[in-house]
Amino acid sequence: MTIQDIITLVCGIGWIGTFIIFFIQRNDTKKDKNDEVKKELDLIKQDIGLMRKDLKKNEKDVVRIQLLYLMLNYTPKDEKELLTCAEHYFSKEHLHANWYMTPMFNRFIEEKGIAKPSWFEGD
Repeated sequence: MTIQDIITLVCGIGWIGTFIIFFIQRNDTKKDKNDEVKKELDLIKQDIGLMRKDLKKNEKDVVRIQLLYLMLNYTPKDEKELLTCAEHYFSKEHLHANWYMTPMFNRFIEEKGIAKPSWFEGD
């Protein structure tokens, strides 16, 4: 083995070492970036969950106001609309809301002689 072969071998090993280090660092950098992206994605998911919860609450509030309005301005010809709104508010398939409206709605349908709907669980 000549000196030129030894120098070539040492340089080759040096280049291979540099090449290996480059790939390791590149992989670590990608992993760090992926971890950052995952953390950001988790924060975004949490925010979306909170927004959905707030939207559901807002929908309940709006439908409750509509129901109160329909009860306040009730005429027998509006019974179908009133019951449709109430079903959306109270039923398990929709909002399943049950704050202070259950006893009020129960008294209202009794006073107006409206048959208790099957979906309404008020006492």
